[in-house]
Amino acid sequence: MAVVFATIENHLIMLANNFKKYFFEDFRSIESYEWVRNPFQLTPIGLSTTEEESFIELTTSGEIQRQFNEKSLFEFWAGLDENFTSVKTRALRILLPFSTSYLCETGFSARQA
Repeated sequence: MAVVFATIENHLIMLANNFKKYFFEDFRSIESYEWVRNPFQLTPIGLSTTEEESFIELTTSGEIQRQFNEKSLFEFWAGLDENFTSVKTRALRILLPFSTSYLCETGFSARQA
């Protein structure tokens, strides 16, 4: 019985380590990612000086706000130009695991049907 528990424990430890690699950051509360969903209402925490300057420039642009209202969330962040590379990269790193896992789950669901 102890061998079974040790095997399960090792498996859970490996699973937790894989989640940390997959999501690339420490798990934080979901509120810390809300700025990605609407950068014009919330300010992210823990930005570098460069990222903060880029974020301020992004949120004060009327043209970028118009684009945000017209595009999907992923299209908006992926479509930002090189002036916002640091903020864009940070946002896409948050979004990417969710979109890829969604596509994977959708593929499995389609095969079962």
